[in-house]
Amino acid sequence: MKRPRKSKRAWWKWYGTYLASDNWKKRREEVIARANGLCPCGKPATQAHHLTYARVGHERKTDLVAVCRWCHAGIHRRKR
Repeated sequence: MKRPRKSKRAWWKWYGTYLASDNWKKRREEVIARANGLCPCGKPATQAHHLTYARVGHERKTDLVAVCRWCHAGIHRRKR
């Protein structure tokens, strides 16, 4: 899946489509399985967080970490 290089708006639209794709769903499940279904906080992991957006669509295994929704939200709050 080729990502756009032009505007932030185009990138976010592309990213939303990517997150809805079967490819992403498979990657997310692989990341969660690799973490034995657990977030680092000990709760069940339900999401995969990008540690870097440099290779979105072609992520390496080390680019993603399994997290629960509360930790994922906290990570993004701290980034702001």
